[in-house]
Amino acid sequence: MSEQGTLGIMRRGDTYQVHYASNNPYEADHQPYACSTETHLEALLHHVGTDAWSIQQTFAELQKGRLVVLPIIHAPARLAAFFQAPAYEETMA
Repeated sequence: MSEQGTLGIMRRGDTYQVHYASNNPYEADHQPYACSTETHLEALLHHVGTDAWSIQQTFAELQKGRLVVLPIIHAPARLAAFFQAPAYEETMA
């Protein structure tokens, strides 16, 4: 079973911040993930199945200070190690 979503990547100082949003409107938002180096970000992109040309273009855009948005189709377990959904506390009114 696969899931569709979007990765948003931006450079924050010396790190890269990666956000994942599912295309499923009922799924909870995920916490952003920080990649400390280009190598770390490249490994993440390879892990989710991004092709080499798209990775090259991603780094070219990031070096220009731009936000990169990548649509992805993946198995949910592939991103689970990187993007944890927040734990919601139930409140009683």
